[in-house]
Amino acid sequence: MENRNFIDFDPNRVPSPSYVVDLSALRQNLAVLSKVKELSGASVLLALKAFSMFSTFTLVGSSLDGVCASSPDEARLGFEEMGKEVP
Repeated sequence: MENRNFIDFDPNRVPSPSYVVDLSALRQNLAVLSKVKELSGASVLLALKAFSMFSTFTLVGSSLDGVCASSPDEARLGFEEMGKEVP
């Protein structure tokens, strides 16, 4: 749904069940997190419990420092798919 207003999304156009991500909104959120990192010096990690759509990890990994995981499987997923810090 990139470069379109997600409010115009027609769920009848995709097969069900589906996971749908608004890439424009994701990029805007990542820009905010990048600014927070820049201004604060903090590291920002993706919480895999909250968002584990690994097909977006290349994009997410371009802005975040890594992932936080609560299981060995989550840690492996984060490391293998994002290739960044897994504390």
